[in-house]
Amino acid sequence: MKKLTRPVILALLLVFVVGFSTANAQDDWWKTAGAPYAGTVIHGITESTPPSNYAAKELATQFEAATGIKVNLETTSWDQMYDKGIKDMQAKTGIYDFVYIEQDIIYSYLANNWLTDVTQLL
Repeated sequence: MKKLTRPVILALLLVFVVGFSTANAQDDWWKTAGAPYAGTVIHGITESTPPSNYAAKELATQFEAATGIKVNLETTSWDQMYDKGIKDMQAKTGIYDFVYIEQDIIYSYLANNWLTDVTQLL
C-alpha cells in the first residue's frame, strides 16, 4: 500500500468534502486517479452535524467505490471532536489525516498553524 503525502491527502480530502456528487458522471477519471492509492485508508474526525453525517455515510461510500480509497470519518460530539483533533495535532501522532471543521473554530486552528493553504492545489 502506498503512503500518501500531506498534499495528496489534502487534495483528496478537498475533493471529498467540497463535492463528490459529480463523480458519477466521471467514473473513469476517478478510477484512474485513485488507482495508485487503492486500498489506502484516510482517517478523519468531525462534529456530528447533518453535513458531516452525510459526508461520512454517503460521500465516503461513493468516494471509495470510485477511487478504491476508504474514508473513515468519525463523527462525534463537538467537544470530543475538538479535544481529539487538537490532542492529535499537538502530539503529532497522526491518528487523523484530516479534521473536518466548521467556521466556528477555524481561528483556533489558524492560530496554531494547523491548516494548510490549498489554493495552489486548486
